[in-house]
Parts: sequence; C-alpha cells; structure tokens
Amino acid sequence: MTFKRPDAGLNNENRSFCGLRTMSCASVALVICLGLSGCNTGTTFGAAEPVKSPELIGKSADGLRVVSGLDLPPGERAGQPRRISTNDLLKIQFYEVTDLNRTVRVENDGAITMPLIGSVNAAKLSVPELESELERRYGRDLLQSPDISVFIRHSPGREITMDGSFRKPGAYRVEGEADLMKMVANAGGLRDIADDGTLYVYRKFEQETQVLPVSLKAIRNGQARNPKLYSGDVVVAFSSKRKIALQNLKEALGVATSAARIGAPL
Repeated sequence: MTFKRPDAGLNNENRSFCGLRTMSCASVALVICLGLSGCNTGTTFGAAEPVKSPELIGKSADGLRVVSGLDLPPGERAGQPRRISTNDLLKIQFYEVTDLNRTVRVENDGAITMPLIGSVNAAKLSVPELESELERRYGRDLLQSPDISVFIRHSPGREITMDGSFRKPGAYRVEGEADLMKMVANAGGLRDIADDGTLYVYRKFEQETQVLPVSLKAIRNGQARNPKLYSGDVVVAFSSKRKIALQNLKEALGVATSAARIGAPL
C-alpha cells in the first residue's frame, strides 16, 4: 500500500497543520481535523490540536478519510471478542480427554489440523466460536458432550508498522497495550530529515481507511492525548523537503570545503 500524505500538493506557504487550501489531483482531499467534536461517531482516541477549517472535517477520497479520533478496530470494541488470525498459536484442551489436547498454529489458509477430524477453519473466528465449532465436530460422531477450551498462546500477526522516516522502520509485534509514543521509541525515534510536525496513523476498516494526524510536540507538551495503537495500525513519518534540501546543502558545502583544502598550496 502506498501512503499518501494528506497535505500533498501544497507549497510551503499553503501547507499548514490546521487545514488544506489546495490539492493536487493525485492527492487525497483530506484535512487535518484534530480536536473538534462531532466529526465522527463511535469511541475515539487521539484528539489533538484544533483546526481552523472545521467545515472540511470528514472529507475523503480514494478510501481515505482524515479524522480527529480513530474508531476502535472491530475486534477491540466493547463486547466484541478478538478474532483469531493466521499464524496464531492456539492451545486446545479437552476436558477429561487429555490425549486430544494439542498446541496448534493457524496455517496461512486459516485452518488448524486436529486429531480424528482433520482440518478446521479457525481464522476470523472468535475463541468462543472456535470452541463451539470444535465441540460440534467432535460431538457429531466421536465424543459425547465434549467440553473444549481454546487459548491464544501467541499471536505474531498482531503487529504495528512504523513506516517512513524512522531510524528503525519496520513491523513491531504488539504485546499488550501500545501507544504512539512507545512505538516511536521502539522505532528509534525520527530521523533528522523527518517532518517532526505531524505523524499520520492509518487504521484500515472494511469500507475505508481512517487517517489520524498527530503532533508529537503537542503530546509532549500535554496539549494532546497519546493515542492507543492496535494490531494492523500503520504509522507514517514523512520526510521534510526543507530538511532534505538543507542536508544536501551542508553535504555540498562540506565537499567543496574539502576540495578547497586539497587544492590549497602547502
């Protein structure tokens, strides 16, 4: 997936953290709309600095929509159990039939292999749903009123991706709760050429991808909440063209200075 910067297509005079004035045809028609109420529904996290153009809140294109707070992922919403993913390691226990106990990994096709019944689809099911399916399969011809428990021992698929101008970009495994500042630290912080004004958190849903612009400075100053992150989130740090140009200038001056020293008479 190629991530588009919400303020792409703006020159330096028109680009601002608070809003967008113009937009290139290839850019997403989005606006940095942090800190305002009423711009999206559901439980939200990560509200930050207010914007000057509240009428632009909720504008979207190409399946992306800038929000002032990210909705919770479906599997994390209150009352909704987490779904099993491929590569999850499951411990399956049978009450009073311990010979059938197994620790199995969910294969890439979403299935697990169990004794006597073979392949069972597990991916995208909740733990209670998989327990019910196993009890149904074993109870059909093999066991009388089976009592089966499923536990998720390990879930390598629960990862957050730190992309762009981080010192150590990559996918990081989520163990317990995670937040933006913690993940930025795990990724080694921002590179010198990074635009440290705003990071963008992308969270994919079935119908759209929400984009939350976040100011690290506002979080550090206590002016914004440190948003919680969940498995599948992608945090993007874009490079600053001004910093890149300044770095190139310094390098060019350094080369010129070295050349002058080499060519100077002794």
